[in-house]
Amino acid sequence: MQDRLSVARLLVVQTGSTHLRGDYPRWFERALGCEMPVVRAHTGERLGPALDRVRPQGIIVTGSPLSVIEKTPWMLQLGDDLLRAGERGTPVLGVCFGHQLLALASGGDVVQNPRGREIGTGSASRCRDGPRLEREHGRAGVSALGDRRGRPVPP
Repeated sequence: MQDRLSVARLLVVQTGSTHLRGDYPRWFERALGCEMPVVRAHTGERLGPALDRVRPQGIIVTGSPLSVIEKTPWMLQLGDDLLRAGERGTPVLGVCFGHQLLALASGGDVVQNPRGREIGTGSASRCRDGPRLEREHGRAGVSALGDRRGRPVPP
């Protein structure tokens, strides 16, 4: 296992639950080698109080078996809260459901993929502000699985 992270204060926002191989927050804790505070948004817990208490240097928004297409009140509120956190300078990483929620909150839309479930490996390229793929010469392979897709934010 990696050395424990000691610098960053990360906050996990849990948007659903899975119990087959541990729950979403544990997946990130294992991958990053550190324990992180969790906001269980899917149960009604609000993000604001945790932001004040934890003062995170970054937020990870988990996947979920739920669908952003449902646009339930807690999802819409969480999306707004995450955008505000980002506007205040806190980096927000959305994973699966999490990135779909951020797309929706930013004015985009999430729809069912008309081609059904897609599974495979695609290519990601580095954006101007994101040096993470530098050692990959600007491109890297990424695995994908899903049956929903985001539509761009209108100009």
